[in-house]
Amino acid sequence: MPAPGASRCDSITTVVEIRDAQPGDAHSIATVHVQSWQVAYHGLLPESVLASLSVPDRERTWLKIFLDPPPRTVVLLATCEAAVVGFVAVGPAKTLRLHHRRESCTQFTCGLISGDADSGRNCTAPPSTA
Repeated sequence: MPAPGASRCDSITTVVEIRDAQPGDAHSIATVHVQSWQVAYHGLLPESVLASLSVPDRERTWLKIFLDPPPRTVVLLATCEAAVVGFVAVGPAKTLRLHHRRESCTQFTCGLISGDADSGRNCTAPPSTA
């Protein structure tokens, strides 16, 4: 059981729900996308590059994807207490050399999912509007 005042999302018994993403999720996905890059690549990429990442720019990209989705592509969300904590985009393999028919094109998670509780506190998208 989480400590008083703590979110269930910080607990070892966290319940994460997976669902199809919708256009109304674009802002939440963009937030996780940008924040996860800023956490994961801190110290590996120049800070100026990470600081230049823009939630509004990424949101526009995700809206375009939802409005004109690539063929046979699906975007799934991981949510905890209605907050988006991760996502994955899966589509056809880009090379015939792959033995799999589908591949993960993009996947990002907050620390909650990846096991880094500290980064998870810095990577929380607002509840989805979808």
